[in-house]
Amino acid sequence: MHNTAPFGVIRRPQTLREICVERIEGAIVTGAFAPGDRLNDRNLQEWLGVSRTPIREAMLELERRGLIESKRSSYTRVAMPDPSHTLPLTQALAAALGGAVRVTLPVMREAELAGVTAQLGDVRDAVAQRCADTYRRSRDDLITVLMRACPNRFLIDAVKYAHSRLRFQEVLSHAESAADWGRLLRGYQSLERAVHEHDAVSAELAIELAFALDSA
Repeated sequence: MHNTAPFGVIRRPQTLREICVERIEGAIVTGAFAPGDRLNDRNLQEWLGVSRTPIREAMLELERRGLIESKRSSYTRVAMPDPSHTLPLTQALAAALGGAVRVTLPVMREAELAGVTAQLGDVRDAVAQRCADTYRRSRDDLITVLMRACPNRFLIDAVKYAHSRLRFQEVLSHAESAADWGRLLRGYQSLERAVHEHDAVSAELAIELAFALDSA
């Protein structure tokens, strides 16, 4: 196993735009900003303590991700989730995340591997409990840990795009009745083994199993 990421990747601090995207997205996903709510630049500036420029940049990015919609000189508001998007977004996330894990696992440092292993345990426990909210939170935390270690910024962008839109769709869904808990458990158990064995190909296949991409 290599100890450094290729191409001398440097972990840079977040920009104001990225911080704004993260905070506004979090408010949308948790329901603090509900579908249809109008978003006012001045109110967002006061809330986030930043100027208008990073707010507008963040809004453009969130509109690109499908979380908000706007009409020039009229409104900017939280978009309405579309349940028909859940499956294709799950498949898109599985494909992007599988590719990211395949290139990330071989270059992970020991501390990163330990963090992924610990988070996988939390995901497995949540799946065993069949609690959708707990599972989604632990899955989201796992994705965050994996993306922090990923050396490929284009794959990171692809994962973030699909993950952001999927989280938004899940806000109003009823995942308890839709989740295939047996498949999820098998997939994450396989992922744990692959991470332990540093097997990047098996890790990618395990993600496809967990997210049902292999049967799409």
